[in-house]
Amino acid sequence: MVIYINETLERAIEFTNDINDIANNNEGIAPREEIENKIGSIRSRNISYKYSTAKQFGLIESHFEGITLTLTVTPLGKQLIKPNPPKNKRIEALLMSNDYFKLLRRYNGKYIPKKKVLKNFFEEIGVSENFSEKAAESFRKNVRWAKVVENGKIIIPEKFFEKDEEKISNSQEEEEFIKEKNEFLIYNISAEKNKIVLTIEFDLSEPIEPIIVQIPRVIPEEKEHAVLKRINFFIKSHM
Repeated sequence: MVIYINETLERAIEFTNDINDIANNNEGIAPREEIENKIGSIRSRNISYKYSTAKQFGLIESHFEGITLTLTVTPLGKQLIKPNPPKNKRIEALLMSNDYFKLLRRYNGKYIPKKKVLKNFFEEIGVSENFSEKAAESFRKNVRWAKVVENGKIIIPEKFFEKDEEKISNSQEEEEFIKEKNEFLIYNISAEKNKIVLTIEFDLSEPIEPIIVQIPRVIPEEKEHAVLKRINFFIKSHM
């Protein structure tokens, strides 16, 4: 599964504010049960889009104890839920997404790329043609909301890119190694600091809870890609 921004930053902030209200009554943690009681099911398309976008922009973090999900609001998220959040925090949020970082660095000082150009970019990184237009529209809306557009051009001080170079470099450990999809099933295998995470989602008309498997990261680094390829082959052969 290709993870991409499919919602506006503004709506992701609204979702983050709701999570913060729940967390404030639960010692800083928003349990899934409370979220679904007060906001609705994370499995619903509307909420899942805002949840995914808030997470990619670094506004919230998810935590699992077994299969129990809880959410917390990050320091950046707490800054952005304030009325009229400062421009520098809006920029920081945009640059938390690796894809946005690449696009904003490429087009900084230039006119906002046209929708067709953005569609091509997202399709090149694996977003399906059915969803690439939505991703392109979200990008154009988000850069305007973040107030980084002046006279039609994207203008971001270079210091923001220098600051985030290390973040982008380090995040390679967390990027998806394998992305696959067939007619009914989407899955990805990703690596984090101390674990490998296999996520399987079902692309069906009726929402079904995704399956998340976490494997301790004890494989020697030089053998990791080979092992991931074997896992990929096994799943692919049973799809």
